[in-house]
Amino acid sequence: MHLADRTLGLGGLRIAYRDSDPTAGIDVPVTVLVHGLSADSRSWEPTIDRLVAQGQRVIAPDMRGHGQTARAQRYLLDDFVADLNAVTDAVVPDRPVDMIGHSFGGLVAALCAASPDRQRVRRLVLEDIPLPPRWDGPTELPTLKRRESLLHGLFFLLRNPRGAWNFDRSQISAVRGAIQARNPQWWSAVSQLPVPVLVVDGGAKGMMDRARLDDLRSTIPDVRVVTIPVGHVVHRADPEGFAAALRSFLN
Repeated sequence: MHLADRTLGLGGLRIAYRDSDPTAGIDVPVTVLVHGLSADSRSWEPTIDRLVAQGQRVIAPDMRGHGQTARAQRYLLDDFVADLNAVTDAVVPDRPVDMIGHSFGGLVAALCAASPDRQRVRRLVLEDIPLPPRWDGPTELPTLKRRESLLHGLFFLLRNPRGAWNFDRSQISAVRGAIQARNPQWWSAVSQLPVPVLVVDGGAKGMMDRARLDDLRSTIPDVRVVTIPVGHVVHRADPEGFAAALRSFLN
């Protein structure tokens, strides 16, 4: 399916996004897709096709320093959240949206949904997100999970060399810090999520720490967890299984 490639100038940063139907009426439900680190909006292609076939309008931005979006001076978690809020406000103002975030994009999407002064997100999907420590200190991802992440990056590079070339590698240390350092503020935010949440777990080969997944399950007020044991990038490894989980939740 052909998506309209568009850009927004927001706060001096040029943000690129893809839109399945810019002319859609207000009765068409909107889903916003938030990719993970080193990927971009094109990584969502299997999911976009299926969501559009279900009657959804899909908006998929490239995060700062990714894909066709410009590089930035800094890459704090709050910056990614502000960018995503700004895109949503500019493209679909005053409209409720469903939001799906993969990997690091899920950390960003969760904070957007938890913003108490916004209430824009209607339902939230978190796909195999790397949960930061809640109270304990910095930690490294297990070797298996680091290898899984590396293979995902290599696979995306082969499929989308232009997007991989545009990725600003200077952000890796900042994003890694957001993932590996303790973050009680993030956990406090998700404990107050006012919307239903679906967590899609990639299983033992995925990125989610098993103990922290149990903690997440007991922390989010309205949550269901679906395990699709295919690794970190569920929407590519099992697009049909991922789409079925979305259908059950979003519809």
